[in-house]
Amino acid sequence: MERWSGRVALVTGASAGIGAAVAYQLQDHGVHVVAVARRVEKIEEAVAKARQDAKSRGRYHETKAKPGKLYAKKCDLAKEEDILAVFKWIKETLGGVDILVNNAALEKESGITDAPTEDWRIVVDVNILGLSICTREAVQNMRGRGVDDGHIIHIGSVAGHNVGLHNSTMYAATKHAVLALTEGLRKDFLEHKSNMKVSCVTPGVVKTEFRDKLPYLKNIFDKKVGLYSEDVAEAVLYVLGTPPHVQGEAGLLDGDAVSQARRVLTVKEMNGEDRECVYLTDNMERWSGRVALVTGASAGIGAAVAYHLQDHGVHVVAVARRVDKIEEAVAKAKQEAKSRGRYHETKAKPGKLYAKKCDLAKEEDILAVFKWIKETLGGVDILINNAAIAKESGLTDAPTEDWRIVLDVNILGLSICTREAVQNMRARGVDDGHIIHISSVNGHKVVRHNSAMYAATKHAVMALTEGLRKDFVEHKSNMKISCVSPGVVKTEFRDNLPNYAVQFGKMPGLYAEDLADAVLYALGTPPHVQIHEILIKPVGEAF
Repeated sequence: MERWSGRVALVTGASAGIGAAVAYQLQDHGVHVVAVARRVEKIEEAVAKARQDAKSRGRYHETKAKPGKLYAKKCDLAKEEDILAVFKWIKETLGGVDILVNNAALEKESGITDAPTEDWRIVVDVNILGLSICTREAVQNMRGRGVDDGHIIHIGSVAGHNVGLHNSTMYAATKHAVLALTEGLRKDFLEHKSNMKVSCVTPGVVKTEFRDKLPYLKNIFDKKVGLYSEDVAEAVLYVLGTPPHVQGEAGLLDGDAVSQARRVLTVKEMNGEDRECVYLTDNMERWSGRVALVTGASAGIGAAVAYHLQDHGVHVVAVARRVDKIEEAVAKAKQEAKSRGRYHETKAKPGKLYAKKCDLAKEEDILAVFKWIKETLGGVDILINNAAIAKESGLTDAPTEDWRIVLDVNILGLSICTREAVQNMRARGVDDGHIIHISSVNGHKVVRHNSAMYAATKHAVMALTEGLRKDFVEHKSNMKISCVSPGVVKTEFRDNLPNYAVQFGKMPGLYAEDLADAVLYALGTPPHVQIHEILIKPVGEAF
């Protein structure tokens, strides 16, 4: 967050909950915060309370930055004149805005067949129109000042992915609209060859005044585990803190031209509530001395994940068909991160690295590795299902064997590893284990006709992620399952596919350590927060 110190952020809806938490966290990191709300008199009190609440939960972290200033301003997001007045004040007083956090939102407890028009209008005016006016004014201000590294962050909702309740349909419609506005702005930045970023953080149920003001929400969710405001605020800090080539969309994570990795970090609560949210943090201490299995570790993402975990004190069993390449690949991944200024020393005593041969297309290889782990290390606590195969072959002319190997590795191999890891954890009474699938943007859309079978397997991985989460809910387990879905990554995997390399070789791409950072983020969340998905693209990805 150092690069944001001394710069200016506008946070809407800052008189309570998420907005207040975002305001204090930005302020504590040296950002000057213009905090706006209709209830301007509540802002300073709310920001102070949010900071105190985080302290009471042991979630407050001191920073070395000189605190930024807090400017409380009155603004009703349903009134364009209020928004324009705030931006005029910012321009005249502070020069301009560098960060916009579109947090303000309204919800009315009303149906889609019997609600008064005015209830719908105010929700649309604040959640879509107000957000869009703020975004337009912020971007125009940045462009007018030659600022090309600004960041727009929309606070969305799980309701942007599914309509949970019939009497919140209009609210859900507006949050679906926010997702479209996020992607539309990303494509606007791409069209303008801009390095600005747009991210969307989409939380599930959060324990705030917003929930408590709606009786139907309070009655349904009052007894359930929910997120705290600082959970969402930390997600905001996470996307702001990504390198220039990575853009985070939290709901988000999603992330890919400057590697605009839209990170869609989708987080679900650990009580099994079937809703999504976003969270980010950095706490790997509890994994020190424990055991991780990383598949596909002889190159790229797998090698980067292996060294990241090892440097945080985790003992890593790194497997691949080319076992002779593993140690060299892990060392190379670490050296490349250092050369890019992306290597961070840790205080942990490094874990051990165990290189083992394993072909994920052969069940006997997988079972042998788990047997070795059990007999030698006791068991596994973390599983990173990274290994995957792609073949450049279509759906109408490809040999069956091409399809079979892709299915065997990407679906069956992943599933066998998952089954063996979970059974091992349950037999040892380990209830805080974490499974992480490395998937792909191809799990959301078919990018190329001659990679449709690969895309099919990655769509399957999305279903396997959600299915495992529901298995954990059924077993009342505190284990976690996460999925990291990257766009174009600059690795050997890409270079081994000639047509793919030609088509995407000149496009912006992520580095392997970007994905490893996402894995650490998911592993570092508190016990009550699960990152369900991180969809990460490079800034400027065209598709």
